[in-house]
Amino acid sequence: MKKLLIISAILLFVACEKEAPITLTLANSSMMMYNKDKNNIGASTNSTNPITYTTSNKWIASVDATGIVEAGVLGTAEITVSNGISSKKCNVEVKPKFTSLPEPYFNFGATRTQIKSNVLTGKLYDLSTALVYAYNEGNNLTAFNYYYLIGTDGKLMAIGLEFSILSSYATNLSGYITERYIPLSYSGTNFYYINKEQNMAIDVDLTYNSSGTVTIIFAPYTGTPVLKSGISYQINEAFLKTLEIKIDNK
Repeated sequence: MKKLLIISAILLFVACEKEAPITLTLANSSMMMYNKDKNNIGASTNSTNPITYTTSNKWIASVDATGIVEAGVLGTAEITVSNGISSKKCNVEVKPKFTSLPEPYFNFGATRTQIKSNVLTGKLYDLSTALVYAYNEGNNLTAFNYYYLIGTDGKLMAIGLEFSILSSYATNLSGYITERYIPLSYSGTNFYYINKEQNMAIDVDLTYNSSGTVTIIFAPYTGTPVLKSGISYQINEAFLKTLEIKIDNK
């Protein structure tokens, strides 16, 4: 009888050992990061299966086979960690480090009234082909203009941002662009990007001349890095018209 009890106890112990729950733990279940930061999720499991990692958006947060997360452009993404039996999520938020420039009103197709209702800062110059918002006029190191270009249908077709290459904004321009947009190509002094949704193209034009300027053009993405050639011309025309208004008002 004693032998039978001992054998039963051993079998019960072995059964309990076999039925030990499979665990999956994360050292980091959420992360707040800046562009190009790296951090390890720190996943561990008692399963013999390998741990796998997948991201909901590789442009915001990429992850390698060891659980190292690298921050991309601004936004939030989920990293799914799995041991083949269960899974857990690591929430990643990529926050901005460079915030010196106000974000444009990105709503292509908006009417003049909608633009004016949503852009509440800057001195407005209401032109026939553009709404120009000027900031910090009179100081070359802090002044810049936003151009909301209006198409023949009366709706927003593109946005231009222009400031001096000597401006304090130019110092952090690289960081400002790369933490928001994905590089696409370049040609000469023009650098082309897209946003993470890939529905908007960005053209950064560094023009070196006696009045060196930086122009950034935002427009709907058409599948080609070359934006509409007329947009730069329209920005220049709006700049000259704004300048005329300033001179006339003196």
